[in-house]
Amino acid sequence: MELSGETILVADDDPYIGKVLTDRLEALGHRVLLAASGKGVLELLERHDPQVALLDIAMADITGIEVLKEIRRRGRDFPIVMITAYGSIDLTVQAMREGAYDFIPKPFKLDHIALVIQKAIEQQRLRRKVEILSEETDKRYQLLIGKSSQMTQAVETARKAAQAKATVLLLGESGTGKELFGARHPQLERAQRRSFRCHQLCRSLKRTFGERTVRPRKRGLYGRAPTEKR
Repeated sequence: MELSGETILVADDDPYIGKVLTDRLEALGHRVLLAASGKGVLELLERHDPQVALLDIAMADITGIEVLKEIRRRGRDFPIVMITAYGSIDLTVQAMREGAYDFIPKPFKLDHIALVIQKAIEQQRLRRKVEILSEETDKRYQLLIGKSSQMTQAVETARKAAQAKATVLLLGESGTGKELFGARHPQLERAQRRSFRCHQLCRSLKRTFGERTVRPRKRGLYGRAPTEKR
């Protein structure tokens, strides 16, 4: 199984378990931060920013659950996998309730540990991409000035439309900002920012022609509408 290198924090007061996990994760290309106690975990977090953590629940000084609570209290939201030889449904529920990513009972298989780590890393990368996309979307709409309920609703509608792959038709009077909204549509990047602007053409067209072209018509509704169109 091929994994790209990330920083993994491993905490277990059993030296053998710590070494086995460290050797396997380093063989997969990861950098490992090893702690033998709950206090050691918190000290490492003062200096490092791991992408995933493996925490033993039954550590001597501070339990893994308490360490998990403290990590979340500090606002760190990376995936944390709990490992223990004393697994139970109640303990699993408590760990997940406190924000654990997964719960692995001992004895465990190293291949299973590697698979869980891979999934946790993929989830973390996806979260980063979503955060980056959200920040970029917010920047695109920074030039849209206005705090009225109508403007707020328009921006929110545009954000929702930006998530769709379908073509979006912007309607409005001249000078109301249709081009500004369109230029900040995040999906334009997928189409290599190619855009089709029809406002110049539409100005030269008569309203009745637009109605006949865009709106449905029935036979006889217009003077020269010999057929029905939907």
